[in-house]
Amino acid sequence: MGIALVAALRQLPPDYREAAHFTASDPKILLRLNLLALIPMLLAYFGLMGWQAWLRTQRAPISGGSEWLDALGLLFALVGVLLLHEGFHGVAINAFGFPVRYGAKYADFGRFKLPIFLYATTDGGYFRRGQFIIIALAPLLGITLLCLLASVVLPERLGLYIALTAAVNAGGAIGDLWMTWLALRYPPTALIKDEADSIRIYTQGAAF
Repeated sequence: MGIALVAALRQLPPDYREAAHFTASDPKILLRLNLLALIPMLLAYFGLMGWQAWLRTQRAPISGGSEWLDALGLLFALVGVLLLHEGFHGVAINAFGFPVRYGAKYADFGRFKLPIFLYATTDGGYFRRGQFIIIALAPLLGITLLCLLASVVLPERLGLYIALTAAVNAGGAIGDLWMTWLALRYPPTALIKDEADSIRIYTQGAAF
C-alpha cells in the first residue's frame, strides 16, 4: 500500500525492555496448538455449513459447475488458502508501513525436509500491540468473511469446498490466536517484534 496507516517503528525506544519471548515452533507448544486447532476448524466448518443451510431457505440454489471446478475447489481449500492466509498477513503488515518477507519453517523427516508452516513477517520492525493483533487476526476475519460471501454467489456444489476452506484457514490461525492471547496479557503500550516462528514482547521500564 502506498500510504502507511501509522508511522512504522524501526527502532526500540530506549525506555523499553524485553519482557517475554514466546516460540510457536517449540515441539511441546506446537503439539498443543495442533490439537487446539481442531476447535476453530470445527467451529468454522459447521458455522459455514449452517450459513449455507440458511441460505438455501432464502433463495433458489445456484446451479452450474463441473468436475474441474470441484477439483479446483478442493485444491484451493487444501493449498491455496494457506497462501491466501499469509497474503492477508502481508497486506496488513504493509498497511502499517513495514516491508513484508514471506517464508516457510522446515523440519527434518529422515532424508526429507518438509514445511511445517508458512509465515509472513518483517525484519527489524516493532509493532504496537494493536497493530500486531490486527495483523494476527486479519486472515481469520478476512477469509471467513470471503467464505461467507462466496457461499452467496458461487454454485451450491462448491459449498463443501468453501466450508473446508474456512475450516483449514481457521485451523491454520491457531498460532495467530495464541499470539493474540499472549499480546493481550501485556499493556496496550507494549511493542512486539515478530520473528516468524516466535515473538518478543517489550514493555516500558522493568520487565512486566
